[in-house]
Amino acid sequence: MLMYFKFPLNDVKAFMSINEEWPFELFCESLTYDLFSTHWEVRHGAAIGLREVLRQHAGGAGRTPGMDTAQQEGATQRYLEDIALRTTCVLALDKFGDFVSDEVVAPVRESCAQALGIVLSVMREDAVVSVMNILITLLRQEQWEARHGALLGLKYLLAVRKELTAKLLPEVFPSVFAGLQDSCDDVSAVSAAALAPVADDIVNFLPDQVTSLITCLWDLLLDLDDLTAATNSMMSLLSSLLANSHVSYTHRGAELHELVPRLWPFLGHSIKSVRRSALATLQTLVAMENTEPPVNVWLPQVLQEALRTLFQRCIVESNQETQ
Repeated sequence: MLMYFKFPLNDVKAFMSINEEWPFELFCESLTYDLFSTHWEVRHGAAIGLREVLRQHAGGAGRTPGMDTAQQEGATQRYLEDIALRTTCVLALDKFGDFVSDEVVAPVRESCAQALGIVLSVMREDAVVSVMNILITLLRQEQWEARHGALLGLKYLLAVRKELTAKLLPEVFPSVFAGLQDSCDDVSAVSAAALAPVADDIVNFLPDQVTSLITCLWDLLLDLDDLTAATNSMMSLLSSLLANSHVSYTHRGAELHELVPRLWPFLGHSIKSVRRSALATLQTLVAMENTEPPVNVWLPQVLQEALRTLFQRCIVESNQETQ
């Protein structure tokens, strides 16, 4: 192992001329075995190790001297596909979770999803689509941990392959949208977290789905409370969608003066980011020009309650920026 440190990390050719293999071959092979350890700490450490090595060297993984350019690229893609399958298996099988405050912390699945995201960032398009299909299949599993891991993988997939968003998002959206209504709060939380970074893309590429998505989020607010893990993610997603200037929104079955009061409980939420997301949503609605009915119709009906609630929150708010 000491031989790994005789050359700078970027001096790959010098190392390969002596060892006739990718410098990190043995090290990464050991980490891939550790991904399936019975101890979660070992699995977690292996996922972090793979993530950091591939972050810098994924483009040269699996190559050996004597190959032409096409052969080298093929070797790299085969190696990355193998890593993608292994990390996906961990997302499907790992069941370790801990709870901090109101949210589940799944360090093994989170780190594996991050490593998978790095691998997907340099994989061929057809291989990326294949991994996406596997993750969508995992969402049909009965174990909530498998659905949670699949959504983590999809979250990082959408984040790293922005150039494929127009192709991937229509395939991914129905499954992630269904995840918002999952019986497990932690699954619905990561579903909202997966959609929040691509809120603008949903408006651009799936305009017909925007109203249904916003309606679903408004309805879900009725079931959220201080102990619901999805509260923060859903409030952020709702705020992001409403902030888009292209959204023209009318709720089915309820007027805005009936919907806006659903935000009041979240203005006093114990988590600062939830309070800020609720404020951002309210601020966005007040500033919107394309709501139906218009602002000057629905706002006067809730103005007194809104001013009273905001004044009370200003008095007791502990965070200066939020105040």
